[in-house]
Amino acid sequence: MKPVTIIGIVVILLGVAGFFIGGVSVKDQETKAQIGDLKITAETQKNYPIPPWAAGLVVLAGVGIAVYGFVNKR
Repeated sequence: MKPVTIIGIVVILLGVAGFFIGGVSVKDQETKAQIGDLKITAETQKNYPIPPWAAGLVVLAGVGIAVYGFVNKR
């Protein structure tokens, strides 16, 4: 199997995973104040949703790359 075809299959799998995951959540912890040994920290959580249309575009791009890998004679 050609490397381009493998890359296409991986991109397809990433797009399908985007449909099921729905988004990425990131936690961040930062120190707000520090006095001697006493630390006051705040933890924030940010959600980055993956729109279904973006996941669909990634799947289509992966299909295009995989087809190119199958069709290319080199």
